[in-house]
Amino acid sequence: MRLGQEYVYEPGVGDAARGAIPTIDQLVQSEVEILNSAELRRRVIADLGMGRVFPDLAGKYAAADPARQSQIMDSAVAAMGRRPEDRVSAPDTSVIRLTYSDPQPRPRRPGC
Repeated sequence: MRLGQEYVYEPGVGDAARGAIPTIDQLVQSEVEILNSAELRRRVIADLGMGRVFPDLAGKYAAADPARQSQIMDSAVAAMGRRPEDRVSAPDTSVIRLTYSDPQPRPRRPGC
């Protein structure tokens, strides 16, 4: 991560705290919180597809009614978030390590 203009506080009204810049530790912690969010995990599963992230759930998800799909998605989002050590940073560094592994990985099929 690098500090950029997007991290400089520019209030819409008034001059109080104009140009305030958070510390790198504050920024890293904020980004780690975003990476830990259920909404981000939900978007990743939706963008990549249930079949690529959780192949065992893909058939059930595709055949389910919308209410059951929501339940399956919720369980997939929860399962993806059970390893908080996958989104960590060391103190006083601007590096965030993000990994994901499947406890039962399958070999890639040719052409995938």
